[in-house]
Amino acid sequence: MSKHWVQDSVEVENPYRYRGYKVGELPVFDIQNDKFVYQNHGKVTKIQESSITDTETFGVVSSVTFEDGAVATIQNGPGYITSGHWEGEDDA
Repeated sequence: MSKHWVQDSVEVENPYRYRGYKVGELPVFDIQNDKFVYQNHGKVTKIQESSITDTETFGVVSSVTFEDGAVATIQNGPGYITSGHWEGEDDA
């Protein structure tokens, strides 16, 4: 079995706006305006990062899955921060 990357969290930190998602926890928001609407989907159960690279685009998106099955998709850009860990063992 080889090692594979498991994403534990994704954050978007911009002026006047912060969103943080970490597996096993409720999302954290610090939005400094009254136009933000939040629907409680429960705790984050899984975060998967995937490539969106094609002939015109280069980047990744993080798909954040919640307890109720809802999924939020976050595209990389300014303020996009991820963390994770390696799981599994090398074949050697």
